[in-house]
Amino acid sequence: MLKVLLEKLEHIRKELGSDKVFDVIGQQFSKRPLQDLIFQAVIEGREEETVAEIDRALAREQVQHTLAQQRRKVEVAEVRAVLDALRAQREIAEMQRMMPAYVRRFFELAAPRVGVGIRGDIGGIFSLAPCPESVRRALETYSPAIQHQLTFERDLAAPGWGSEPKAIYLYPGEPVFEAVMDLFLGQYEPEGTRGAVYLDPDVAEPYLFYLGKVSLLRAPESSDGEPEVVEEQVTGVRRYADGRMEQAPAHLLLTLLEAEEAASGPDRLSDDLVNLATQRGPVEAFLVEHLGLPALERHRREEEARLPEQRRNLRVAYNLRQAELMRQRRLLKERVERGIPAAATKLRGCEAELNDLDRCRREAETRLLSAPERLQLGPVGLYAQAQVAPAPPEEAERRRDVRSEEIALALVRQREEAEGSVLEDVSDPHLKAGFDLKVLRTDGSVRYVEVKGRSGTQAIEMTANEWAQAANHCDRYWLYVVYDCDTTPTLYRVPDPFGRLLARQTGAVRINASDVIAAAD
Repeated sequence: MLKVLLEKLEHIRKELGSDKVFDVIGQQFSKRPLQDLIFQAVIEGREEETVAEIDRALAREQVQHTLAQQRRKVEVAEVRAVLDALRAQREIAEMQRMMPAYVRRFFELAAPRVGVGIRGDIGGIFSLAPCPESVRRALETYSPAIQHQLTFERDLAAPGWGSEPKAIYLYPGEPVFEAVMDLFLGQYEPEGTRGAVYLDPDVAEPYLFYLGKVSLLRAPESSDGEPEVVEEQVTGVRRYADGRMEQAPAHLLLTLLEAEEAASGPDRLSDDLVNLATQRGPVEAFLVEHLGLPALERHRREEEARLPEQRRNLRVAYNLRQAELMRQRRLLKERVERGIPAAATKLRGCEAELNDLDRCRREAETRLLSAPERLQLGPVGLYAQAQVAPAPPEEAERRRDVRSEEIALALVRQREEAEGSVLEDVSDPHLKAGFDLKVLRTDGSVRYVEVKGRSGTQAIEMTANEWAQAANHCDRYWLYVVYDCDTTPTLYRVPDPFGRLLARQTGAVRINASDVIAAAD
């Protein structure tokens, strides 16, 4: 029966081109519950009749009608506001996400340092050879057909819904990636803890950088249980010589310039910062105060606000279950009286669950009510530190032509607003977003726009962070270049610069004006 059901669902899914068929399966069997149909087929032996009823319930026209009704209900329900909020949160997460470009870059740099060779195109499909024993064991957890097929692109790993993987998709948490990560941390973690020196072209005073994590846990109900991880936040912290601290992007170090040995000498290092570096207590206190406690209070408020509705839903669910069990008991008693052998065993199980239902309800309600109070902060973790010095003036000047950039940004704003777009400025260097503007177009599409301005038609340079974000977001990422800013500014808009321009570059890149003009939309 389950095989018939799943095959029918898959057929409808392919016809409609949507996975939403799984969202309405319960409604399709509202007149005759699915479990009753399976019960009828298994206990009473009426397979053909059951298959016919499943076919009728999952007819394409019926499913389309239910989906249309569902859409109309959602459009007028309060849940629409919740969905809009979730979309906004997802948009922020999408804008800030670090994978896959940064993760791929880390793997590309780390693997050779621990004896792992990369064979093939790391931007597509590649293999690992040679590789240490721990990495080989991780590869052997997969089928032999894909052990030499690895990728950082999800679409290359699983091209179609429900299809067999064509490659191993690497990401933090995946066994092969973790095996390489463990080797790397085993060899180099002390260096990350000790720290390094970087240059930041966007600051005027040096600072310390710490990478830290704050966890929100839920205490177990019993002493022998394990805490549940409710939320983890990874963030950076800037700490100045006078004791000031502020939050910074977690990926900050990836956006800075690596200090050469000459630049990290004694004249570059601040004695005050060196002395502060090992005093981590204030940094941990800062993370608790500015991330941990606000997160704890927010989660408690949200959970306490949801308690009355959740408590009502819990009681309704158990009442429905009780009614269903009583109905099943009546049907099973009738079948026992008719001498159907399998019904007697089913009846005993049904009565046992009914007798235990009140206890389960009380325990579930107790867990629900105690959940907010069992929230607590986990320990603060500090994973790396660095000292960051201002970049030399000539280096900072080389990286930006301030006047031309201002003219370019003003022109882009004027053009987009004239076309009805809504703009959000994320160009603050401290945000390290990897682009200047988030643009909501009149057609509902979103663009992440990096703006470059030049006084003539010189080559432009995109930083490693900007190029990584171009790789991360592809179709959403646009490069807007304004040439001749000091005379007659001309705007060129390039969609997906990573794909259209130099798609195999992974660090900072220089792009010729002729390439920009040829690729512009």
